Amino acid sequence: KQVTEEARAAVAAAAAAAATTAAAEESAKMEASIKLLEQKLDEEFVNARSLEKEKVRVEGEKMALEQMKEQLEAEKSQVEAEKVKAEQEKGALQEQVAKTMRMFQEQLAQTVKMAAMLQAQRILGAATGGPGGGGAAAAAPVPTPVMPLPQELDEPPTRDEIVEYGKYIGMDVVEDADLLYIAEWALTAPLSEGWTVHLDGEGNEFFYNAATNHSTYEHPMDEHYRQYYRKMKEQKQLSRMAALKHGL
Repeated sequence: KQVTEEARAAVAAAAAAAATTAAAEESAKMEASIKLLEQKLDEEFVNARSLEKEKVRVEGEKMALEQMKEQLEAEKSQVEAEKVKAEQEKGALQEQVAKTMRMFQEQLAQTVKMAAMLQAQRILGAATGGPGGGGAAAAAPVPTPVMPLPQELDEPPTRDEIVEYGKYIGMDVVEDADLLYIAEWALTAPLSEGWTVHLDGEGNEFFYNAATNHSTYEHPMDEHYRQYYRKMKEQKQLSRMAALKHGL
């Protein structure tokens, strides 16, 4: 009986030891699992923080792109407005050029009439023995006309005559060589209605208006072409400035 009891105690002790060992092993496994889980959670937390930072960065870039898009849209609208303005200016300039060409074509038919007056002056001056220049005569009193000069066709003005007249009306014949056509127009334009051209006793040309009984050594249209030259020069300068502004 005593042996039996001892055997039973031994069995119970062995069972208790075995249970303790199993519990320890299970606890160790649980500790390892918990540590592994905590490690994974730490990694997930780090990844989450990294993703949050990346989200903030992407949102910032998106906002910057939106602002850039708005700026580009504003610049596009400005360019479109400038384009429309440039087209309008181009149309106005083309209209002005067309108008100028029409004037040129109209006056081209009268190209040699003023030359005819000058030729007549030379012929009559040679016949009377008077001087051909008008500088000294311009200071003398304008005479009363007797007979107008004939309006006959003759050769057009020379290049030198055009240049000299251009200087006379204040033209910069070097910088505004492209506007010398105005001087040619002036030299070949017919007299205004009511005016006739005559020669004084010394063979100098002067102009007379029968309606006003006014005589002058200066061509009645000189001031008109002087003002027209100034206007065209101003338009040329404005066109040049506009071209520079738009990068044309």
